[in-house]
This record gives sequence, C-alpha cells and structure tokens, in this order.
Amino acid sequence: MAGTYTCTAKYSNTEELKASKEIKIIEEIKWKDAPEEQYPKLGETFRVRCEAEANPSASINWERNGVSLTTKDRYIVKANGLIIKDVRESDDGLYKCTAVVISTGEIQIRNIRVIYDL
Repeated sequence: MAGTYTCTAKYSNTEELKASKEIKIIEEIKWKDAPEEQYPKLGETFRVRCEAEANPSASINWERNGVSLTTKDRYIVKANGLIIKDVRESDDGLYKCTAVVISTGEIQIRNIRVIYDL
C-alpha cells in the first residue's frame, strides 16, 4: 500500500487542483535468524547468526562483556552475523546483538549465548 497518492479536483469547473502525498510503510524489527544459543566448534570459523528484518532497514551492533565489537583481528562484523575466526574456549559467553532503526528510534536486543562444541 506504500506509494504516492494524488488527489485531483476542479474548482469552479475551470481550475484544476492537485495534491500528492507519499505514504511509507514502517515495519517493526523482527528477528529473522538469531537463535539464542549457538554452538561453534573449536578451531573453526563460525558465524554467530543475528539477522533482523525491518522497514526502514535496521543496522546491527555487537557487544560482548559490555565492549563494542568491531571488525578486527579474529572478528568480522557482517549484516547477517558476527564471524569469529579460529574459535577458542575464550570465545564462549554471552554476546549482545542490537538492531537499531535510526529514523524511527526503534531498538531491539537479542542476547546470544555462544557455547563452544568440542
């Protein structure tokens, strides 16, 4: 139903009046693929899955132990998750995936427990 809608009318049967309005649809954040428990294997590369759907689109931010995670060293932040290279026992723990839609101010948080698998 989103789109541009136009209303037209004639004033005194001679002057045409016209007004247009664009309608946007806003969809709340929904978790598409973000299991609350995930099991990487030691030594492998693993993607901690966290995908959200929203309109307008949500951006994803990551934290672990209150520290923001960015792409560096063994971590790669992607739109569909957090890549951990060479999984170690120390990667075990609670990760916070935050979906944010800046234009609407909506925020959703998903806590994901990463438990290494031998």
